[in-house]
Amino acid sequence: MKLSKVGRNSPCPCGSGKKYKKCCMNNTTDNINDIRDHLIPRKINIEYGKPLLDKKFFESNSIRELSAQRLVYSNLVSPDLEKFAYQISSKFIIRSKEQKILIGNASCAEDLMNLMNGKLDIINHVPFKEKALNYKDTFIPLLINELKIPKDDAFIELAIQIIRSSDIDLSKEIVQLIKNSLSNAYHISQFCVLLGFFPSVESEQLLWDYFHFFKENYPNEAYKDGPLLGLIEIKEQKKEKFLYRFQAKT
Repeated sequence: MKLSKVGRNSPCPCGSGKKYKKCCMNNTTDNINDIRDHLIPRKINIEYGKPLLDKKFFESNSIRELSAQRLVYSNLVSPDLEKFAYQISSKFIIRSKEQKILIGNASCAEDLMNLMNGKLDIINHVPFKEKALNYKDTFIPLLINELKIPKDDAFIELAIQIIRSSDIDLSKEIVQLIKNSLSNAYHISQFCVLLGFFPSVESEQLLWDYFHFFKENYPNEAYKDGPLLGLIEIKEQKKEKFLYRFQAKT
C-alpha cells in the first residue's frame, strides 16, 4: 500500500477532522520534519499475507548498522549496560543535579509524570526509570494514557524502556497504540521493537505487515528496522522455548 504526501488542505491523517495545515503540520515537537512528512493515518488497513519467518527472510533483510531502533533494542536486551554507563558518566557529568533531586523527592506517579513531560535530561534516565518502577502499578497506566497523544522522540524511547522493565504484559495496549493512537512513523517503528518482547500470533502478524509497509513506503528510512527487530526477538524467544522444552525432555 503506497502513501501519498499529505497536502496542506487535506484532512489531517491523525484523524482529528481538521485540515493538515491547521493540525499536525504545525506540530512544535523537536522532530517536526519527521512528523510533517511521515504521518500514518490512524486505523490504517495494511495486509501483506501470512508471516513467513524462515532463514531466507532474515538473510534477505538486514538491520542498519546504526539506527535509533537498534539502539533502543540494545537497551531493552541489555539494560545493565546502560546502568553501567550511567554509573561511570555520573562521576564526571554534573549537569541536571537539580532534576535528579526532584526525581528522588517525587512521592507519587503524578509527580514522576510531570517530570517526564518536562523533558528529562538523558543523564537522569536511569534514576528516573528506577523511581518510576517503584510506582509501576500507578505509573504505567498513566504512561499508557499519555502515549495516546503526540509526544517527542525522547519521551517515546524512555517510555518503551520503562514498559519493558516493568515486566507487565502490555501486549494488548501496545497493539492498540500501534493500530489506533500513534500517527508518527518513527514512533510506530519503535513500538514495534517493544512488541517483539510480547510474542503472539497477533504481534507477529502486525510486525510482519508493518515491516513490509515501511519497506514499501519509506525505503530510504530506518522505520522498517523497528518491526524487523521485533520479528527477530520473536524468533529468538521461540528458539529459547524450543531449547527449554528439549532440555526438559532429556
